[in-house]
Amino acid sequence: MQNPLVITIIAIISSSLLIAYIRRVTKDRCLKAFQNDHVTLLLSDQREINGKLVVESTGLEVIYEIQKVEDLPLADGTPPSPEMHHASFILFKNEFSLLTAILRRHNNLTEEGQKKRKKEIKAAYHPHFFRKLGRRIRNFFSTIKDSLLEIINLLSGQLEAANPNSILTSQKAQKTKVEKEMISQITYSYDALLEKYIGNVVICEFNMNGTKSKISGILKDYTAAYLEILDVQIKTSKDPIYNTADLIVPRTLAIVRHLGEDTKKLSLFKKDFNIQQYKKFLRKRKNETLNQ
Repeated sequence: MQNPLVITIIAIISSSLLIAYIRRVTKDRCLKAFQNDHVTLLLSDQREINGKLVVESTGLEVIYEIQKVEDLPLADGTPPSPEMHHASFILFKNEFSLLTAILRRHNNLTEEGQKKRKKEIKAAYHPHFFRKLGRRIRNFFSTIKDSLLEIINLLSGQLEAANPNSILTSQKAQKTKVEKEMISQITYSYDALLEKYIGNVVICEFNMNGTKSKISGILKDYTAAYLEILDVQIKTSKDPIYNTADLIVPRTLAIVRHLGEDTKKLSLFKKDFNIQQYKKFLRKRKNETLNQ
């Protein structure tokens, strides 16, 4: 005979572990694009942090290639102790308001990294049909996530009705909690204006630490918080010349203002989709098949 208390404890522990795992692996899609690349964090206090980017669900870490030493003396005037050596820089999620941009300069990448970047740009610029189709499917599931939860609840309700003494019934609260957490991770931000220009050159108005400028590049992706723009010419306050770089910028500081090139809508049909045209197309195919 099943012990309800033991079952409840197991359900709580299992659901908590599952939710913790889901939250741990969930990261911003734009930030993940620069994972393990050599980047420069631009901060609002004019600091520039260089190193390899590690993206976690709770924040960012930039690992220095060369260990740095704190150059400020201690309170009593003595030089820094070995404990003041810096091997990385950590920016927690609640500090993301300090982030002005993340730069991935082409010249700072390894030869392998440069080849990888060029392939990424080639794939991102005017993406092929299946890449666009994948985005549409993802956006579709994001749009109907509330309906998915209703469907799951409906199916669970039918199972509970068929077996009232099942674990599903006794642990309904934990089950609902896990379902909501899983559905909540389908959080693709859909913007109709941005979506149709994915893979095209756009012009952004960018506020870089109080200096308003315009940047032009390929809009690769966007989330609720960030824009990812490839192949940008940019110069920071510490750069003597403009550099070729890829850019992740907060949407609070950057706005896609203009399309930077002519664009054509790719379709299975020569003209815009029309349901009557589609029906004629199907009838024609059917007649051709019957006449064979």
